[in-house]
Amino acid sequence: ISSKLFLREIHQEEDETINFLKFDKIQEELGLRYQRARKGLKQSNSINSIVARSLCGEKLLNLTASGKVLINVDESWINLTNYTTREWTKQGLPRTVLENRLNRRVSLILAIDSLGNKYSCIADVNTTNEVMELYLLHLVKLLDEQRPGWRKNCILLLDGARYHTSTKTFEVYKKLDLPLVISGPYSYDGAPVERAFAFLKNQDINPWSIPVTNSKSSVLHIFLQN
Repeated sequence: ISSKLFLREIHQEEDETINFLKFDKIQEELGLRYQRARKGLKQSNSINSIVARSLCGEKLLNLTASGKVLINVDESWINLTNYTTREWTKQGLPRTVLENRLNRRVSLILAIDSLGNKYSCIADVNTTNEVMELYLLHLVKLLDEQRPGWRKNCILLLDGARYHTSTKTFEVYKKLDLPLVISGPYSYDGAPVERAFAFLKNQDINPWSIPVTNSKSSVLHIFLQN
């Protein structure tokens, strides 16, 4: 509802003239802010989804309280080198951000644990069961080298994507003896790696203006290593 419609409704119900100054005061007193609404799928707030997210959240809190380290793994893709949407400029002056598209979009698989460590993989192919299996093999090898015995105090957290929950992928989990939790549906707020993707896709990831000659540009590697 817009400010004008809100004022009109109040005027009709209360039979009182309220101007924008009074409206601003009401907003301040109630702590209201008119902001853009996020789009959401209808099924994300179904009873089943809410219950599943609650149970998963409770499990994750218990695991964290017991000293377990959560390793959140997820995927995203990148097709631009500049995701800037807002910049400071003088009032009344336009601000244009140059768009630089990659000739082929990049698939990014990223793992972030609750200690702040990150393990990334960049490819120019779509994420499939085979790609996910290859990533997990390399991740396990790296963890075995850096943190021997990590399976005793670490848990992998993945969402319900098909390449995370397929029969073939579960065979890989069993083969690698992976301790894991599949998160509840639409649990974006409970996935730290989603914050990393949001951070990445909210700025210029090529401020050095390195020429982008192919989709696996060193720009992304440099960004992820800093």
